[in-house]
Amino acid sequence: MDEQEVLIRFLTGKMESKDFNAAVISSAALQERIAALVPQEAVHNREHPFWKNISYSGLETDGFDAWKHLCRLCDFDGSLGDSLNVFGSLKAMFKYYAPDLPYTTFYHDAYGLYLDAAQDCFDGPEVEHITESVIRNALPVMPKTKRIQTAKQQMKEAFHVTDRARPRWIQGPEWPMGQKSPMKFIEQRRKKEEVHYLFQDADSAETRTIIQYY
Repeated sequence: MDEQEVLIRFLTGKMESKDFNAAVISSAALQERIAALVPQEAVHNREHPFWKNISYSGLETDGFDAWKHLCRLCDFDGSLGDSLNVFGSLKAMFKYYAPDLPYTTFYHDAYGLYLDAAQDCFDGPEVEHITESVIRNALPVMPKTKRIQTAKQQMKEAFHVTDRARPRWIQGPEWPMGQKSPMKFIEQRRKKEEVHYLFQDADSAETRTIIQYY
């Protein structure tokens, strides 16, 4: 499979993000192909049609090297948000060459559903695989209103939510993982400039406190 085909398969949804990330990180040839996505005639020419879908100033900052630009914006960690950044950046540049390619909507749909269902609450480094699993499971549900409802309900079940209590994170979600599933949120309390979030493992009954700061 050549570099062009790898890009097309990823952009049309025939290659998953994790597989594309592995390919691009290990292939100097693929990195060079991406680096050359900015046409020479568009360099230092803001009026070139290439800049219709992507920021001129952003690429200018990176010396018009699209691979360097991608590395500055993305971590290639496979998370929903990062995958959308990778996909969105590549699509914006590749559309100049292939405007009619059947680009996948998966990453936009998945991240939109994540925002609706996770609600800046049900997430964190330890549980992001749980959150992503819920999103992927709910994505095929139609129509959109039922999809969102399904994702929200599955998120509550996965995170052992039985009432309206939610952690109100002040430094971003850090929901802890238990032995087999996300821990159950018990309460939060402010102690001067600290907020203490108490959780309990649904399997072992072990408790754990996450501390964030104002």
